[in-house]
Amino acid sequence: MELTAEILNLRPYLFRIGYNMLGIVEEAEDIVQDVYEKWIKAENVREPRAYLGRMVVNKSIKRLEELKKLRETYK
Repeated sequence: MELTAEILNLRPYLFRIGYNMLGIVEEAEDIVQDVYEKWIKAENVREPRAYLGRMVVNKSIKRLEELKKLRETYK
């Protein structure tokens, strides 16, 4: 699908989700960018806001797990 103005206007919403979960601005921005890249390849999405929001949540959870593993290896 293409990045229309409607989808691009969801960026602050998606950023808030990522930032609230991760607490790191750069990480949240990276996740939102990754989600937009995957959105371009998505097909037949009826609820873009819900779809993109869920993608950000899933990627944030995965990133939290990765960061936790990194912290464990430094101890």
